[in-house]
Amino acid sequence: MEALYLGGGGKNGPRVGADLENGPSVVARERLGLPAADSLGVVSAGIYGIDALDDYAAQWEEKRPGAKFLNYLVSDQPSGTGEFYRSQNLGLSSASKERADGRHFGGSLKVEKIEVPAATLNEILDVAGISRIDLLSLDIEGHEIAALRGLDLARFQPELIVSEGIRPDVEELLARHGYE
Repeated sequence: MEALYLGGGGKNGPRVGADLENGPSVVARERLGLPAADSLGVVSAGIYGIDALDDYAAQWEEKRPGAKFLNYLVSDQPSGTGEFYRSQNLGLSSASKERADGRHFGGSLKVEKIEVPAATLNEILDVAGISRIDLLSLDIEGHEIAALRGLDLARFQPELIVSEGIRPDVEELLARHGYE
């Protein structure tokens, strides 16, 4: 399930997307008027993938030619390192041990606590030279609110934000910034 939030971002200049784990959905691409996806189901031009696990770097390079992969735990804290839990099921890896070990879904998986590079979205986007975002896709296993707290929404004005699941805390934060 995805929650789509439409905001007041501008439409001038090249389209840039920041994808925190997965490629933008078909619905999100259509809503923004982005070009059709390639044969792998993604649009790569102007896409930045950000993930705490560098395990995904090679996959990004292979499946999203031209996209840039950045290895960070996205946080509301300034640059440094952060605790992260690598799950036996990599797709559940998270800053939350309860998410990574599967308890959130009724399971029990092995996890490894690791230290990973961490930064706010503001810092990451500044270093990458990005001044605005057309699409921000969040699929970060319960860490969405921390990621959004580290992003100056008024400055970057993502036109569309896609978040996994429907979370009242995320909806409330985005509503305060004019998203519906």
